[in-house]
Amino acid sequence: MTMSSDRDTPAAATEYYETQDVSGEMEAEAWERHEGRSAEAMSGFNTRLPTRVLNDARAIARARGMTTGAWIREVIQAAVSKQKAGDDLVPLSVLLAAAEEYQRRAS
Repeated sequence: MTMSSDRDTPAAATEYYETQDVSGEMEAEAWERHEGRSAEAMSGFNTRLPTRVLNDARAIARARGMTTGAWIREVIQAAVSKQKAGDDLVPLSVLLAAAEEYQRRAS
């Protein structure tokens, strides 16, 4: 289904689809199913990551055939579910900081 350049604006597209029968075009098209889409309301949140970490996340997502955002969402959802279930672990960064503090005090 393509629109010519005279229908490239939202108003022109609205006019076209309100006045034309596009059922034949729709039947001829291949429909795609988008897995992982939820009817649940979504909210956005921006964060900055070290470039190395973001590049690694992109590579992992690409290897799994996912978008980076979908993979990050999956990881966060799993971590939240795990914590809610009481299965959360102490983050490695906290353990390392405690070990460094212990060594500093022992010196």
